[in-house]
Amino acid sequence: GVVDSNLLFNVVFLVTIISLLVQGTTVSGMANLLGLSYEERESAFDVNMHDDIKSVLTEVEVNDAMLRGGTTLRDIVLPDNTLVMMVCRDGDYFVPQGKTQLVQGDKLLVISDRGEELEHTYKDMGIDDVMKLSR
Repeated sequence: GVVDSNLLFNVVFLVTIISLLVQGTTVSGMANLLGLSYEERESAFDVNMHDDIKSVLTEVEVNDAMLRGGTTLRDIVLPDNTLVMMVCRDGDYFVPQGKTQLVQGDKLLVISDRGEELEHTYKDMGIDDVMKLSR
């Protein structure tokens, strides 16, 4: 009856409040308790792009295959209208030039008007782990 549904509501409400207080979040908190959570990879670059910008922004980690043709940025073959905007190396951020030496593990912030072409380029370099920071 009425008592049961009110009690149920109060219990659910209380459990939600408690889990918020204890964990800070409900779903991931419960997932952690149940051992269902997985570590979500965080982006090295925190970027917001305006919706009207049609370029694709991606983050990739430099691997061996990418450096096979040479270790400077100019040695890496990327599609036209594609630019490496920034490099993150061991927590340091810098804007690269063509002569910049890249090392394995560098994270690159790449902007491109040729999203599909860039995807194929990444695949050819053996990069499966591409983080899309925009569309």
